[in-house]
Amino acid sequence: MQMAPEQERARKSIIATLREAKTPLSPEILFRSAGYLPETVDAYYADLKAGIDTGQIEEIRTGEDGILLGIKES
Repeated sequence: MQMAPEQERARKSIIATLREAKTPLSPEILFRSAGYLPETVDAYYADLKAGIDTGQIEEIRTGEDGILLGIKES
């Protein structure tokens, strides 16, 4: 379990990851690109919800079930 702090340091913020991407990403690609791991999925969704709740992240519906996440333009 000593790897957890090292893994946490490798993780980027969701906002920073979306800014670097310069294009909306699917939730799955954002998860991997930001450096989250399967055991940190709860932290990912908490961070994602915080970004949506503060208005920094927008959900873009792409069809029947599709969704992309992007930086909300002010």
